[in-house]
Amino acid sequence: SRRVVYVEPSILYFTGEHVVFALLATFVLFVFTMLPVVFLLLHPKRLLWKLAGRCCKSRGTVLHIFADTFQGCFKDGTNGTSDYRWFSGVYFIIRVVLIVIASSEATVHLTTQHFLVACICMATSAAFSLLRPYKHKAYNFIDSLVFLLLALLHLLILLQIINVALLGGVRPSLVYVFELLMLLPLLYMLGYFLHWLLFRKTQVGHVALKRVLRCCWQHFDAHTTYP
Repeated sequence: SRRVVYVEPSILYFTGEHVVFALLATFVLFVFTMLPVVFLLLHPKRLLWKLAGRCCKSRGTVLHIFADTFQGCFKDGTNGTSDYRWFSGVYFIIRVVLIVIASSEATVHLTTQHFLVACICMATSAAFSLLRPYKHKAYNFIDSLVFLLLALLHLLILLQIINVALLGGVRPSLVYVFELLMLLPLLYMLGYFLHWLLFRKTQVGHVALKRVLRCCWQHFDAHTTYP
């Protein structure tokens, strides 16, 4: 009669044999999730980097390479811009929150779940539009559009749930809109690939496309019987 979020409901949290696994999971969660996020949030202030540099210079270099992997695409405060490298840590926090909400189906109502995800996605989209933390303008536009698209998808799902509860069925028009929004990322990737293939500076795309078309024409011509 009670809800559980794990496989074996007879095992209680932090009791008996579960203590060892719970402590191990907590340690892994802290080392590989919480600690890197805190480091990314504080790295622009150089606090942890200076502390690691005093202990060992090589560790400071490793931490700098690690941070630059995640923060290299963000504005670093040069050329009259604000320092938004801390936004990489916020990005990780947003992802963790979304994963936690998505995996809480047993404890959170479905409508509440989709509503929370939609609100977080809209707030994140607004943050990318207003702050523009990336160095390249296109990245800000793409991430803002992606989170806005996710918010719209979850709102459509929420509307469908309400329609099922009130009217006893789904609205086909909302299904068509949902499927169209689902196809937008695929259409974008297809357009990006074609742009890379046709307008690359080295003209490799033109040569490859001509070879493909030539092979297709030769194959078609070889299997075609002319009168």
